[in-house]
Amino acid sequence: MILSPKISTLLIWGILFLCLFTPGWIEVLRFGEFRWIWKYGNLLTKVAVNLMLFWSLLLPILIWSKDKNNFKAKKVWVILVFIPFLYHLILLNLTIFKNNY
Repeated sequence: MILSPKISTLLIWGILFLCLFTPGWIEVLRFGEFRWIWKYGNLLTKVAVNLMLFWSLLLPILIWSKDKNNFKAKKVWVILVFIPFLYHLILLNLTIFKNNY
């Protein structure tokens, strides 16, 4: 059973924003006795971002397969949940196909 599209969208966006800001907050721990917090914190944020990107790709497919007849009513939430995946896909394409001048 999946969560409702509204709750899943808010969870995906919330966790992604948290994971984008957490490495900056724990950067002060990089050079000190709490380096292990910085190391595991960076690893956990990378894992969480990748899981949320996978979930933002998978959730629209699950919503469509579950509610094919009522898909238009959830179209806005599906678009909102798909935006993080598209954003990272565009950034990946820009870095791969960047012209070196």
